[in-house]
Amino acid sequence: MLLKEVLEHLSFSEFSQVKLGGSTLGSIESADYPQIVSFINLALTDLYKRFLLSEKEVIIQQFENITDYRIHSDYTITKGTAPFMWVMDSPQNPFKDDLIKVEKVYDELGVELPIDELESPSSVFFTAYDTIQIPYPDNDNAVAVHYRAAPVVLSTTTPDPDTMEILIPSVLLSALLAFIAARAHKPLASETNRRSSDYLGQYLALCAEIDLYGSVNTARTDNNNKFNNNGWT
Repeated sequence: MLLKEVLEHLSFSEFSQVKLGGSTLGSIESADYPQIVSFINLALTDLYKRFLLSEKEVIIQQFENITDYRIHSDYTITKGTAPFMWVMDSPQNPFKDDLIKVEKVYDELGVELPIDELESPSSVFFTAYDTIQIPYPDNDNAVAVHYRAAPVVLSTTTPDPDTMEILIPSVLLSALLAFIAARAHKPLASETNRRSSDYLGQYLALCAEIDLYGSVNTARTDNNNKFNNNGWT
């Protein structure tokens, strides 16, 4: 959906009793767009943490003398400066430090590896949200890490409502609007502060309902093709 659609919904509902900056009650002026976009960025960050809206894959090359591999751009072959670069990205598809949570890990045959299972000799472990531990690394092997990815941060510099895209499914629109309204009401007077709490409660309830009924199609990519595409096998 476009930013203009979000602004239209806000002006007729959640923002109908809010005065932003120098605008009149219930209206949204272009000068208010950067502030609203900043609220949208916060909302997207929270929604992408709650729901699997974007799933990506990154290849981690193993080194026999290293067991812990941080999945960070410092260790990418495109931008890394460390002595060992194990994140196998490319100029066409660079790793953007957008890892929220690891979902699955696969070996080069496409077999899913157990995670944090002490009794399994093939298990990998996570010592931090972005650090995979491989107990028995091998120079000839790599793993494919599927992860929940963070949203692209929207620019707050002169955002254009007609072209700026908000990348969420329509089923999350009501939750997005409630989150924005909660943030917008928060710094205002005591009465609107109560509205902020109400909108936050509404947001949490909507997210719980969506999660309960599985209304969001998750971005699963279980068929692992990157090894073949990059000559790993």
